[in-house]
This record gives sequence, C-alpha cells and structure tokens, in this order.
Amino acid sequence: MATKAELEAELADLRKQLADGAKQAAQDASTEAPAAFSDMLKSQGLTVEDISTLWQQFSRELGNLPQNKPLITAIAAFGIGFMLGRMGRS
Repeated sequence: MATKAELEAELADLRKQLADGAKQAAQDASTEAPAAFSDMLKSQGLTVEDISTLWQQFSRELGNLPQNKPLITAIAAFGIGFMLGRMGRS
C-alpha cells in the first residue's frame, strides 16, 4: 500500500504535468489562431479593431437589457432554452 508521502509526490508530479500541458496548449493556440483569424478578417475587408469596436458597442447596448426589460430577457432565455432542448433531441 502506498504511503501518504508517495501519493502526495505523485499528485504534485501530475499537477506539474497538467500545468505544463495547459501552458503548451495556450502557446499553440495563441500563435496559430490570431494569424488565421486576422487573415480571414482581411479577406472580408475587416480588421481586428473593427471587431473589437463592434463587440464593445454590442456589450454596451445589451448590458442593461435585463434590468430595463426583464420580460423580454425571460422570453429570450426561454426561447433559447427551448431551441437547445429541441436540438438535443435530434
């Protein structure tokens, strides 16, 4: 039977491996995705700044919607849930 010290050492090793894998995945994603995304935007005549500005405007316009119009928010949440439920059945 393994001792507590052996189990803790193995757990520390597994955590280190997990952290290293996460760092590697983040590096891979950060080097490949932005270049492909930028190229796709350029082919459509857009820039990353355009998308960022559009997202900020969208967030600003919809930020207070739940407080200002709770009924519309509840209906939209129900509709989205209903659609996702129907999609899950098929």
